Amino acid sequence: MPFKGVNPLAEAFEPGIPVTTLKTSLVEDNAELARWARHWQQETAIGIDTEFVRTHTFYPQAGLFQIASSGGEVLVDPLRVTDFEPLRAVLNNPQVTKVIHAGSEDLELFQCFLGVL
Repeated sequence: MPFKGVNPLAEAFEPGIPVTTLKTSLVEDNAELARWARHWQQETAIGIDTEFVRTHTFYPQAGLFQIASSGGEVLVDPLRVTDFEPLRAVLNNPQVTKVIHAGSEDLELFQCFLGVL
């Protein structure tokens, strides 16, 4: 359910900051990933985070891609999606700024799983 109202965390710093409705989508197929990738190609910046398993493996195994843009939050299930070429194209696009917090392991996953850095 989208959150509406005042952001309680931001309220502590800047009283009265409005929060827009944020849509969260789960992507579980190639067509839906391609549709979102076309949207991300039009953005000036996107935020990316990943979840992965590294237990008993040399390389990280992708568990979830989380991508935020003006269109909302998107959760990409790498166990259901099989064609990541649209996401590779977005990550390789120098016109789209990628915002990643503490991303050394995210970058390793991009390189190992998607073949992009």
